[in-house]
Amino acid sequence: MRNLLNILLLLAFANSLAGQCLQLQNCPAAPQVFCDSTANDSLFWNHPLFAAPNYLTINLPEGQTDLCFSAADTCAGANLDIQYLLFLDLNGDGDRETVVNSADLPPAGTVFFGNAGNPNYSGGTAAAFDIRQVPGGERFRFALETSGDPANRTACIRWNTADAPSDYETPQLPYGSHLVKWVVSNGLGDVDTCTYEIEVKDCLPPLVVCLNGLSVNIMPTGMITLWATDFLQYAEDNTTPGIMLEMAIRIDGNGTGFPLDSQGNPQQSATFNCNHLGSQPVELWVRDLAGNTDSCMTWVVIEDPAGFCGGNIQVYINARVCARQWCTGAVVSDVTLSNPAPWIPDFWQLYSDGCYVAERDTTISNLELTVSKNDDPLNGIDILDLVAVSKHILGLEPLANPYALVAADVNNSRSITTFDIVESRRLLTGVYDVFPSNSSWRFLDADFVFPNPNNPFQGIFPEIKQLVPVNDTIAGDFEFQAIKIGDVNCSAIPNFAPAPDDRAVAYLDLATRTLAAGETVEVPIRFAETGAWLGFQFGLQFDPEILVLEAVLPGSLPGWDAQTTFQPHPGLLNVLWFDTDPHLVSQEKTLCTLRLRALAPVDLSAALQLADGRLRAEAFTGTAEARNLQLQFSPTPPTTIRIGQPLPNPTTGSARLALELPEPMPVQLDMWDARGRLVWSQNLQGETGFQTLDLPESAFPAGGVYLWRVIAGTALHSGRLVVRP
Repeated sequence: MRNLLNILLLLAFANSLAGQCLQLQNCPAAPQVFCDSTANDSLFWNHPLFAAPNYLTINLPEGQTDLCFSAADTCAGANLDIQYLLFLDLNGDGDRETVVNSADLPPAGTVFFGNAGNPNYSGGTAAAFDIRQVPGGERFRFALETSGDPANRTACIRWNTADAPSDYETPQLPYGSHLVKWVVSNGLGDVDTCTYEIEVKDCLPPLVVCLNGLSVNIMPTGMITLWATDFLQYAEDNTTPGIMLEMAIRIDGNGTGFPLDSQGNPQQSATFNCNHLGSQPVELWVRDLAGNTDSCMTWVVIEDPAGFCGGNIQVYINARVCARQWCTGAVVSDVTLSNPAPWIPDFWQLYSDGCYVAERDTTISNLELTVSKNDDPLNGIDILDLVAVSKHILGLEPLANPYALVAADVNNSRSITTFDIVESRRLLTGVYDVFPSNSSWRFLDADFVFPNPNNPFQGIFPEIKQLVPVNDTIAGDFEFQAIKIGDVNCSAIPNFAPAPDDRAVAYLDLATRTLAAGETVEVPIRFAETGAWLGFQFGLQFDPEILVLEAVLPGSLPGWDAQTTFQPHPGLLNVLWFDTDPHLVSQEKTLCTLRLRALAPVDLSAALQLADGRLRAEAFTGTAEARNLQLQFSPTPPTTIRIGQPLPNPTTGSARLALELPEPMPVQLDMWDARGRLVWSQNLQGETGFQTLDLPESAFPAGGVYLWRVIAGTALHSGRLVVRP
């Protein structure tokens, strides 16, 4: 009996040891929050069974959710196994109705909706979460990634594909409150679990941009009510639709945080009275569906020209007004001044030095003066400005002057981002004729001192000059600091005097060629001499009745994208390329290649010319020195290089093309899709004589029309290849 008792005690002790074998190493005690700042992708989690009630859509927003778990086993001979159960709420009702079971994973691109209440989480309705138009083997599927040794393992919830099962991706899980349950076991029969909630949510504040300089007249009641939308230029968010963003407004200094009325609703209007005459700072706020907020500061000028507030006064004005360029002090010509007494014509008289003067008695109600100028938006803007703003954004060389920072804010968002560079590029290349969200010049009160020169956008900088009467007299010199928008290095010409042009010349080299009607040729553009360049810009013009530009193929310069070239109209191509670091460009390196088709017999050296339009032909050396660009045409070098056409064309799979070389040389093959994206590239060493080049089926992601190009030595040939699904 005693022996039996000892055996039972020994078994109980062994079992108690086995229960302590498993050690869960990172089981959270609180819900885990995953913040997302990306835009909603309509190709993921978009299905009629799904619903995001707040967003009024079946396309659930999603964010990367990195879920991993680790465990160890202290018992000898144990073999750890970790599985997961992922409980998802896909219809926004608070019930996690869908389960992804790592022990029985669903097919690629799908989950089984509504299977949470079924035995072993079986059944449910197959619902696609990946609806990309790709082959089935490339669709994402849920997976389990494990690492470590048998006694110490880490498991992660991942996505992979059937074609690349070992390439794991962090899954994009839909916004909402979900739950994950990790199940850990070993070969001894021990089982333990770790369960915790996860929340995937939007953490990126929306963007709101104010309209600046609104001016209104007070009503006969001595009041006027303005709405948040009166001050809105635009607002956008990564996931919340624009119509669902909440707007609110307040007069600056009357509260903090998102403005709410007495009922707790967004305060959508503000009322101004006679005590608010003049310039009044205003806060405009926006809130997305996740509760993230953003705000911008602007102002409104409340005027009383009809005297409803009894503010008309008789004054003697003896004033001089000058607008001077902030960096040179030169007077900016051809500016427009507001008139303190708008019913009096020719109130301000232009003086010989470019300033304006007024000397007269008058009755006025508006004691504020503004200056404006909105012509010649390209004045002073070039590649060096784009380089400087890029370096500022990257933190390489921050702009040190508050006026230069204001100039860099091209889209008037009161911040400096890559969007400002995009807007300047669009102006230079002719996409825009004017800045759509800003004026050409801005004028600030010269007496204003920035509280934080490193961030002039922290407060409202005054673009209005207060005229203060003393003993019924307004007298003195009133000055504004003039800022040319987009010109951060102060190269704008502030007056009518043109800057002398004594710059050196750099040459763009093109091959001389005579084309017959119907002939297509590819013309590389190169620098005539080797040098280091920060960027270049030029317009190339030709007669569209004689030549058709079919394509512009990029060379080997980094950063060449869809915005580098633009055709404002047939017969004109604008090119603008730059980088923050200078690049050594040899005579042999192709900047870009023009694919031209002749409609009539033509000599390219006579047909192609640098345009005299808005985009000045110039390049900038690695030391930021400007060079005027000119064209030169060189004879076409003789060659025995022959490049054939891909066969078959159309193709349903791979293709081949013939190549004949006079000697061994590097050969480059490139493929672009219809949107101009490089989808496949190969570099190889060509041999002397005849050979074939393979264009494998993997070079074509999907059916469609592709542009191919072969570069062999100085020869270049390209064309179209039709790929059928």
